[in-house]
Amino acid sequence: MTEPGEVRRRWLAAGLFGSTMLPARKAAADVTPLAGVDASRATVSFPGATTPIPLSDALKERCSLRSFGAKLDGATDDSAAVARAVAYARANNVPVFHPGGACLMAGEAAEIDTHGVAFVGVGMDDVAYPYGRSGSQFWITDTARSPFRLGGGGAFDGLVFFWPNQSNHEDAPLPYPPLFTAAAHARAVDISIRSCQVTNAFDFLEVSAPGTVAGGIFISDCRIFALRNCFHFVTVPEVLMIENNLFSYAVFRHELLRGAGGGKQAEGKFRLRDYTANQGCWFLLTGDGTPEKASSTVGGCIIASNNYVLGYRYGIRVQGGFCSIARLTSTHFDAVSTVLGVDPGGTLAGVQILGSLFYSFNAGDPQAAHPAFSIRDPSPDNHGNPVCRLSVTDCEFGFVSGAIFDIEGVNVSEVKISDCKLTRHAHTATPGTYHALRIAAPNAKLTFSNNDILPASRLGSGIRIEAVKWASVTGNTFEGCAAPIELAGTAGRILLSANLSSATRGPRSVVGAGTAFVLDAANAWDKPAPPGAATR
Repeated sequence: MTEPGEVRRRWLAAGLFGSTMLPARKAAADVTPLAGVDASRATVSFPGATTPIPLSDALKERCSLRSFGAKLDGATDDSAAVARAVAYARANNVPVFHPGGACLMAGEAAEIDTHGVAFVGVGMDDVAYPYGRSGSQFWITDTARSPFRLGGGGAFDGLVFFWPNQSNHEDAPLPYPPLFTAAAHARAVDISIRSCQVTNAFDFLEVSAPGTVAGGIFISDCRIFALRNCFHFVTVPEVLMIENNLFSYAVFRHELLRGAGGGKQAEGKFRLRDYTANQGCWFLLTGDGTPEKASSTVGGCIIASNNYVLGYRYGIRVQGGFCSIARLTSTHFDAVSTVLGVDPGGTLAGVQILGSLFYSFNAGDPQAAHPAFSIRDPSPDNHGNPVCRLSVTDCEFGFVSGAIFDIEGVNVSEVKISDCKLTRHAHTATPGTYHALRIAAPNAKLTFSNNDILPASRLGSGIRIEAVKWASVTGNTFEGCAAPIELAGTAGRILLSANLSSATRGPRSVVGAGTAFVLDAANAWDKPAPPGAATR
């Protein structure tokens, strides 16, 4: 009978615990197979461990992809081996271990059910061209089905997901299915994605099938490079925590120019970057709301902190859905044309954005002049009442190509903008007038306080109020505006107090047809107060 020590050595060399555990001279190709060997008494000792454990226990504790037939060579379709490993891991309550290499997912066993299974890799370090050469890689080439289907429970840690065929295509990127998806009427809950890199994805995570419930999704310390949508939900998950991540197309800069690889340039054209700049969205929420009817999909909570989002057309886009609760803190949007867009029929309730930086310009179209925040005809609540509420505090805006806030609709309820640096908007040569804030919302309560307003060009102006329920505009500074305050309508009560203006380009600091309906108190305007305004 073969001695237990020899059995242990052969099993380790065969890659049951990853090829890195033995010196090069003990490579698997040099070891005799163990067919027919009795390993029931064998034990295994790990480096630095004080007590050997039975080999059978060690096998259960670490379910390596190589043990289930994965070649990890980037040429052989390993998806069936992954499915076998997942089934074993779920049955024995152990994680699936990816020991490193390129696990090709070509579609033989697509949409692998990952519920109740943890995937563990050796970490991510795949940031320079050519990609797909380091770490625990999953190479994805199936253009018909998603590689992984989420369910109840699941974790992904220290992995790299790579689409090797996604390159600088002339017309548009290849429309791969999302990396993670969920089946209809399923429960995509209790999911953790940590310390992973996603390189060249078209869509990252989508839960949009009918009747699917999502919640308890935690994403942290990842680098996610997705071209179209990073997140796509019909209903906001009950809890979605997004912390300490980088979201971008920026990795393609090396892919296009071959900066580290010395290859041929792609005619100097950043097609992938430009696609994302004009089509991409960090968080897309869809639903069936209209400006007269609430969406049937309501609920959820987004908590995002310490993230960096680069290069998308939209940050958050509410497209007919109901974003009921969201709190973004230190989540910075760079070269994102519209940080928050609410389309007709979408709405917000209890959305707070704090301590973040926004540089809202289009990297693919320098002539574009989109508003940084756009709310257009949101839906009411289920009782037909105005419900759309937004609060933005302690944020800084720079190089905004168009207006900063552009808000309209009878179902806007509350808008609070305070302690923000609203500078360098109207950063464009495209003709027009671009305001720090334009609001036409007759049922809205507006608080606009302690902000600094400074346009980047003569196309920029201060705030324009067309309709509100009431507005308190206090403690702001306006510099270089055509008019700091423009009151274009007569609806609503408006207080202007303790504001200061300088270098106003027009003849008056406060202009418009609604000036007679304003209480102008203790302001330091550099141009005359509006004639007929009530003053103190």
